[in-house]
Amino acid sequence: MNLKDRLWIIKSHIFEKRNSILMIVFFFLMLAILIILAFHNFMGYLTHYEDLKPRNRDLHIYEKLSENQIEQIKKINHVVFVSNLNDNLYFEIPEYNTNELGIIYLNPLLEKNEITIKNGKRLTEKYDMICPTKFYPHETFNENDFIKNIIGREVTINGNTFKIVGTYKNTEVGNSLSDCYISEEAFTELPNSQIDYLRIRVDNTKNNQYVASELNKLGIKVSNPKYPNAYEGFEYISLFITLLILFISFYIIYNFIKKKIRYHLTTYSILKVSGYKNKEIYKIDLLENIILATICFILSTICFIIIYNLVIYNINSLTEGMVTGEANLDINYWYILLGYIFIILMIWIATKYLIKLNLNQSINNTIRNK
Repeated sequence: MNLKDRLWIIKSHIFEKRNSILMIVFFFLMLAILIILAFHNFMGYLTHYEDLKPRNRDLHIYEKLSENQIEQIKKINHVVFVSNLNDNLYFEIPEYNTNELGIIYLNPLLEKNEITIKNGKRLTEKYDMICPTKFYPHETFNENDFIKNIIGREVTINGNTFKIVGTYKNTEVGNSLSDCYISEEAFTELPNSQIDYLRIRVDNTKNNQYVASELNKLGIKVSNPKYPNAYEGFEYISLFITLLILFISFYIIYNFIKKKIRYHLTTYSILKVSGYKNKEIYKIDLLENIILATICFILSTICFIIIYNLVIYNINSLTEGMVTGEANLDINYWYILLGYIFIILMIWIATKYLIKLNLNQSINNTIRNK
């Protein structure tokens, strides 16, 4: 039997009342799965959001250290650099689109892999600059005022002209839309670039405590040994809830498909007696369920996107993160695709098992009725 024949058989009863009920079930289950996957994605992002920020990997030492002690610190595992430079400086610059003053934050690029270049190149010259892909050096937020095609533009700060040679995605490191990077050499020439304490950059926030303990062994006291993550553990809770919702969804789908197959037992027995193999009957039922699920998936996705945007843009703290560019709360379409895959897998497992289980029963029922 080819695909055309299967579709002809399905067409005769696909929109009957029982299938309409199944579609309603599919719709709400898919919507629930999309919401819970988005929730799990959000909790995962929230858990690791503070870890993204490079400054949260900095340990501060306020006591005066000798050159020998500084060299010992550099040899500790997980230490990236030791510096007495500020982590960033704030400057006012003329806006590109108005005569008002805009803002820009300059960061010294002391850690080679702190940012990933998306367009352009890395810093090669003293007065090169790397800025966010969506650069926004303005006081008042207006999405239409993002500076586009910024590579090659020049910015004058403290009498020096910096040229933007590359861009990076600021949400990957928890920076704002106006955080740019310049060379260490150029940064040292800026006012207030020096600080009265040492910054020790660690490769990962999880290693802050280890480095702090190693410093303690050297007799060096750290003022901030561990950055507190208020959301630590939330990701595991959301994972448990997600798995629970998926299990409940499979249970509901299994039972509805079971009722649907039993309702069509007479039809399947006729097909069986007419010479159709179990495999063909299984393909007909599976194709019908996938068609119903796909229709519901499209509708539930549209509904999910509307609900997601309403929630995100009506919670002040989330809106602020979106506006400043520090939070990446865009819809993750991979999770939408994952939700569809989960539903199809559930349908495939339930249909294959139940068809095999009930097909012989359909023949027995037909013989008994005769």
